[in-house]
Amino acid sequence: MYECICSTRFSGQFCEVAKGLPLPLPFPLLEVAVPAACACLLLLLLGLLSGILAARKRRQSEGTYSPSQQEVAGARLEMDSVLKVPPEERLI
Repeated sequence: MYECICSTRFSGQFCEVAKGLPLPLPFPLLEVAVPAACACLLLLLLGLLSGILAARKRRQSEGTYSPSQQEVAGARLEMDSVLKVPPEERLI
């Protein structure tokens, strides 16, 4: 049987495992992802709340019934549609 003599930096049956190298750290889920998700959720809620408040304020100031606008619109009626000019008479 073959026996592998490994250098000091490697180990394993075929010297495939590196010694002394730190294992790569997994993605820091609790330290990065959770606070980032909470911050995004907070920004989304603040945007939604400000949009709702702006819509309510706009709805209060812009109703469907506005007598002053109806009076102005009533004064702008074109007289062409109300009074038609009779056809021009022709002499025979």
